[in-house]
Amino acid sequence: MYYSGFWKCDDEIRDRLVEENGLIISTCGGYVHQVARVVEWMENIHYQRRKVFLVEPLSEAESAKFMIRVDKQAQQTPDVFNR
Repeated sequence: MYYSGFWKCDDEIRDRLVEENGLIISTCGGYVHQVARVVEWMENIHYQRRKVFLVEPLSEAESAKFMIRVDKQAQQTPDVFNR
C-alpha cells in the first residue's frame, strides 16, 4: 500500500470511494497508467479540493480491463468503467 497523488473531488466522492473501496485510475499521456483500490482517506488539500488516499494497486490481471485510451485529462467516463 502507498499514498496516492492529489485527486480533485468533492467530499461526497471521497466518502463513497472509501466506503466502497472504489478504484482510482491514473493516466499518463492519455493512457491508463495504473489502477488502485482506495483503502482509506488520509488528508484534504485545500487547493482545488484535492484529496490524498491510501491505496493498494490492483494486480496486472485485474488492471487489464481498464487499460484504455482516455481522450482528455480528468475525463470522467462512468459509462466506460461501469461495464
